[in-house]
Amino acid sequence: MSQLKPEQQRLLKQRLHDNPAFAAQFNAFRDSGDLDRAAKHLCIAYQLFTLANEHAETAYDLAARYGLGIKKIKTTANNLMQSFDAYEKVMHDIVHNGDDPENAYQGFAFDNQILTEVIEAYLSNKEITIKRGPHFAPTLFLPTKQQL
Repeated sequence: MSQLKPEQQRLLKQRLHDNPAFAAQFNAFRDSGDLDRAAKHLCIAYQLFTLANEHAETAYDLAARYGLGIKKIKTTANNLMQSFDAYEKVMHDIVHNGDDPENAYQGFAFDNQILTEVIEAYLSNKEITIKRGPHFAPTLFLPTKQQL
């Protein structure tokens, strides 16, 4: 709850106090670890939406250089981005740290950096071999930037 804005904390505490059934559900959600897992899924969804838009725009720009338009796809992607903008506003309200607005998305930026590097490796047209094993806290090895 400490990640919430003071007003959000107050409202959640009030709801927990006023509604024992909700309090039991919330506590079970938190205590199971599913609250943390859900937060991670929201973060990755946010990053994927952001990165998808960047890559879609790059594809449109590349096609446009040759006088080729991908109008239907671009229009549909623009519609998706309008929905993402609304989604982003809600995420901002959830993630925003009222005490330090400069660092509101600090954790997201780190996630974005990692995902961007994985995507750059994929886009390099180099083969990426995936090895699976009983690793706990594995390390992801990517080629150096010069190798891409």
